[in-house]
Amino acid sequence: MRRYGWFEYEQEPLRIRNYLTGQQLVVSSIAEDSTVTTYAGRYSDGEIDQPVRFYIHQNSQKPSEIRFDYRHLFSQPPPYGRWRRIDDFFVDALLCWPEYLDQMRMFFLHITGGWRGGVWQSQFRRQFSSRKSGTPDQLTNYIIAEPYVIPLETPAPPAWTLFDVNTSATEANLKFEFLANSDVPYLSRENPVEGFQGLVPFLERNDQTAYIIFSKLQPSSHRGEDPETLLYYTYIDQDIFFRFRSHPSYKLELGTCTDYGFREFPPRREFWTTKPLGELVPGDEVRPVENVLSKFSYLSYPIWLRVLHALGDAWPAWGTPRKKIEIDKQIELPSTYGRVGFIGNYGPTTTHGFSAGMKNSWFEVRYPDA
Repeated sequence: MRRYGWFEYEQEPLRIRNYLTGQQLVVSSIAEDSTVTTYAGRYSDGEIDQPVRFYIHQNSQKPSEIRFDYRHLFSQPPPYGRWRRIDDFFVDALLCWPEYLDQMRMFFLHITGGWRGGVWQSQFRRQFSSRKSGTPDQLTNYIIAEPYVIPLETPAPPAWTLFDVNTSATEANLKFEFLANSDVPYLSRENPVEGFQGLVPFLERNDQTAYIIFSKLQPSSHRGEDPETLLYYTYIDQDIFFRFRSHPSYKLELGTCTDYGFREFPPRREFWTTKPLGELVPGDEVRPVENVLSKFSYLSYPIWLRVLHALGDAWPAWGTPRKKIEIDKQIELPSTYGRVGFIGNYGPTTTHGFSAGMKNSWFEVRYPDA
């Protein structure tokens, strides 16, 4: 039996199984014609047994496409927890389809239908792409993450609301402290979430437990020639917070982040960060101020999954047109540096993540209708 990350594969019948969670896809029939192959089978995990169907479109002139449509699975909106559990598995499993792992071919996964912003949207579209995390020799160094399977009773997260300002500052910081014995960022759940209100636009989830805050406009230059600006945002919820970057080419980056902190201390294991290849970093590990790299962190699988979903839900709330911000003209910058940005630009496309429980810098999700 062959394995890739936390997936194991069998041929007869075709089966893809997460051996850490027991979730699996078993294909019962395959129907081929000249350009489309139809796969029918069942998803199961011990609590769910769901018939499924998806399609692989082959075209010699273009990358292959896998298409998975929830309108073929559910005639009525499914409970959020049931949909989310199936969706998390299928996005991961279909991006690790064995044919494409072997050939390292470019392909796209298109999914239609889903919950967004507290509402079931049958036309909601996402496009995913990925590649194998590395060569067989490299993969021996990757840590397989501890999995997370969403409880079926989980309710749909509510929508997000924009809190705007007339004129935005180019930088604002969440107010938090650095713990004396570890230099770990910390903001108690008992303390208010503040330091940015009235200075910059921010998004607040309607249950008032999560925020996405515009944090900084940074002048930059594409390859030293073309002006561009980078935008930074701070994500905070009831458990963790951190600042992440958005980029004209790499969009919302969930690879590295800075000032990753906790709302309780010592933090539970599920909130720890990781090293670049996935090894967990204890939450109380010292982050020496003199080591500039100690400010940078990598998200664990369950936190990455949580924030990925939150960004996809929240981003439409920035609205259009995007709010323009500009570096003060009195500040001298090289002529190749950009000065102007638009809050909410570069998203909601999100890059960097996990495949089969392993860190994967090739992961990307786009929202074609954004």
